[in-house]
Amino acid sequence: MRECISIHIGQAGIQVGNACWELYCLEHGIQ
Repeated sequence: MRECISIHIGQAGIQVGNACWELYCLEHGIQ
């Protein structure tokens, strides 16, 4: 899911997506 969104948005989307994904994982306690 994350990869599809990043590809759709572009390189900038990958950077933002990864940052948001890390925050999401931290909030939900996912490694």
